[in-house]
Amino acid sequence: MYDSWSHQIADYEANMPCPNYADGVALQIDGQIEAVDLFDNPQTFRQLWPRLLRSYSVGALREAKNGKRKQEVEEFLARAMASEVDSFESIGVGTTARITDGEISGAALCCQDHTVHFSLFATR
Repeated sequence: MYDSWSHQIADYEANMPCPNYADGVALQIDGQIEAVDLFDNPQTFRQLWPRLLRSYSVGALREAKNGKRKQEVEEFLARAMASEVDSFESIGVGTTARITDGEISGAALCCQDHTVHFSLFATR
């Protein structure tokens, strides 16, 4: 599957540079928010952007795309933030927080009262 989309994915990579000063991204596919990735700072996001973009490209190529508004992203985030959170000590350094509410699943890596990476996915 990935090989058959390699030209389209290369086109996305060439035409979608990492946004300046961004520290995260929300992904919508076929009118539904599918994922949110937030990072501790723009440099971390910039380092992971190529890998994220490839992953998002595969998802986008599997579904039809429709544009949505900022309000829907904010509502998705608000639902996630209102969910129950379970925290666990990480194997390495820091704490992992997990969110699941039936429609959203996510995790955050926190270290020294600082969120390093926060990831949310639609589970519907």
